[in-house]
Amino acid sequence: MSDLGFGKAAVQKFREQQAGAARQLSLLDQVPADAPADDATVTVFNGERFVTWPAWRAAQPIAIEEPRPDPELDFAGCDSIWANCNGTLVALVKDEDRWLMYLGSVRRRDFASPFLGHAIRTAESWFGAPGDGWQRGVNLK
Repeated sequence: MSDLGFGKAAVQKFREQQAGAARQLSLLDQVPADAPADDATVTVFNGERFVTWPAWRAAQPIAIEEPRPDPELDFAGCDSIWANCNGTLVALVKDEDRWLMYLGSVRRRDFASPFLGHAIRTAESWFGAPGDGWQRGVNLK
């Protein structure tokens, strides 16, 4: 019976896990019920008191992201690009004035974009970022 995890040792271990989980307070439980608060509709707890949203937002550090290079410039004059997005072979092929998406050699009928940047962002959001980046030409193998 003890081989199935129903013995005294298993019950004791389960009770210890339950007791350990009870000792850990959630973040909400760590906020004191009588914490001072600013008079506002929307407030945020900053560790000491509830402050107004604009005051809390103004105190947060600013993070600046580097803009991604424009793929239109990287692949200027190119009629097709491809990438391996998390194991899915995605190809973007220009057909007159729009970019079409292929998965392997099968065209996705629900997507066409006039902009290469939009097509790349869509493919990356649907299938993940490519590990090796986008490549010129088409590789339908």
